[in-house]
Amino acid sequence: MSTPSIPSPPEDAQTLDRQTLSRAATRTLEAIAFWCAIALPFLYVPLLFVDGLGTGSHVNAFLALLALHVVAVVVGHRHGTD
Repeated sequence: MSTPSIPSPPEDAQTLDRQTLSRAATRTLEAIAFWCAIALPFLYVPLLFVDGLGTGSHVNAFLALLALHVVAVVVGHRHGTD
């Protein structure tokens, strides 16, 4: 006895599913980056007022936070423009 074969979806449906998934992932990433860009400046205040930027580790943390903030702004700038 042969087993019935399950037809695969047409190529257009697979492409549509990939596009939908890609679009959803992009929107999610943009939303996360947008809200990170809003929240990250609140971390500057304690970093600056605890000991200032006198030590090398605080300078490195500040520069890393600044770089992360720039990346979040660039990635999240399109959030909510649809």
